[in-house]
Amino acid sequence: QNEVKKEPSNPKLQNDLLTAYKQKNWLDFAEEFFIRTIEDTSAPTIKSLSDIYFTKKDYGMLVELSQAGQRLYPDHADFYYNEGVGHYLAQDTNTLPRARECFIAASQKNPTAPLKKNIHWYLNRLQSKK
Repeated sequence: QNEVKKEPSNPKLQNDLLTAYKQKNWLDFAEEFFIRTIEDTSAPTIKSLSDIYFTKKDYGMLVELSQAGQRLYPDHADFYYNEGVGHYLAQDTNTLPRARECFIAASQKNPTAPLKKNIHWYLNRLQSKK
């Protein structure tokens, strides 16, 4: 925690800390730390919080946070992808068209190869739901 406090936008430090929280199943503590303790709005912090909400199956918060990430970092594919995942996993047929839009937007933002693969996986699933 102290290392992340000193360098809150360091993605490796955040990932290591988040992994430790997840191993202990301390997701509420992780959420508290990333929101209130470090009070940071860097892309790595938003990604860490997104991971927490995904793991907690709080898809409403995942969508909300992803939209905030898009406003702050409009060129980051991850935030469009995460919003799409939130809409897709909400299991609400009304949000599936929005999920598709998000995955398409993410694919246009230079995603990494693994992210591109995940985007295509979701788009294929959405195509079969038509």
